Amino acid sequence: MSKEIIRGLSMNAMDANDLLAENPAAGLGGLTGHTFRKWRQLGLGPAYIKISARCIRYRRGDVLAWLEARRVQPVRGNVEAREPAAAR
Repeated sequence: MSKEIIRGLSMNAMDANDLLAENPAAGLGGLTGHTFRKWRQLGLGPAYIKISARCIRYRRGDVLAWLEARRVQPVRGNVEAREPAAAR
């Protein structure tokens, strides 16, 4: 499925239980399959399903939940942290 088609689909059409190969799963977060592979070896990254030694799949919903858990909301008001050391 092309990216143009995917962008137009709602989450109903793209089920959270859809199984994705390494590259498409990593692409949801703008990452590479290589990054997901390394993180998996280190015990990091989203949950995955090991179908066989050479067949790994990720649930779309697991990847999206993992990305959302890493979302950082910027905090305003800490001016000192934003000023260069020489300006203090």
